[in-house]
Amino acid sequence: MKRAIALVWILSCAACGPKSDDGPSQEQVTEVQKADAAADSANEVTAASSDAVVDSGSGGATQNAAPTTGFTYANTVNVTVNFDALNIGGQDRYPNATGQIAVASSGSVVGTSGAGSVDYAVTATALTPCVFTDPGTGTKATIAAGSSLSYTLNLVWSWSDSQNWTVTSSSNGSITAFSATVLYQGVTYGATINGSRQTGGTFQKSAGVYSASITWSGNKTIALSNGHTVVFDVQSPNSIYVTIDSFTFGPYTVTELILIFQAYVG
Repeated sequence: MKRAIALVWILSCAACGPKSDDGPSQEQVTEVQKADAAADSANEVTAASSDAVVDSGSGGATQNAAPTTGFTYANTVNVTVNFDALNIGGQDRYPNATGQIAVASSGSVVGTSGAGSVDYAVTATALTPCVFTDPGTGTKATIAAGSSLSYTLNLVWSWSDSQNWTVTSSSNGSITAFSATVLYQGVTYGATINGSRQTGGTFQKSAGVYSASITWSGNKTIALSNGHTVVFDVQSPNSIYVTIDSFTFGPYTVTELILIFQAYVG
């Protein structure tokens, strides 16, 4: 599920290649679209697995739900995410994804149901082939069954009653040689993703009013099987650089990135 929020990918541009003031060619745009779809497969796996862990002890904090007697996070959390499942409101929770992943988390809970924290070590493993469709271009990225990502996830919570509570999350992890197959305009390409990923999320209800916010940072380098390499460098939501092979374009705003590349960078 693509998140329509401000996404922050931070990657040092010290090694960036020459900048082009002429804008990307159509060929370069197509390479970015392939790479964006591939990179999103890793993003979707980590985002969905983190949401599942957050929801496991909160009764569904990422979906505007909470228990009436406090949060119940456990030292061990094992859940299955079905990308074809419905959300609490009965809609497709992951409209651009299909397949299943197993999420295994372990940590030590500190505190009580009313206030506490836990640091989890999380591993998300694809139980089936998982397919992620880019909503802008229709490009499909598939990860094989057995593909996995590992990272750490810290949760901090406070709960007063069902109308007043907060869960914050922060994650950190490396992406190493994560593979995806990209179907772009009828042609199949291989893609290998490397980089790091950090996320932060806040889910809360105050006086009965629900809100949620998410930030992401990190870097992603995508090597495509046709010989092209794409790097996404987002220094801020309004300062985004895209490097295609040795040429760097930008800075772009989020809106400009979508208009020029139909790429969502995460």
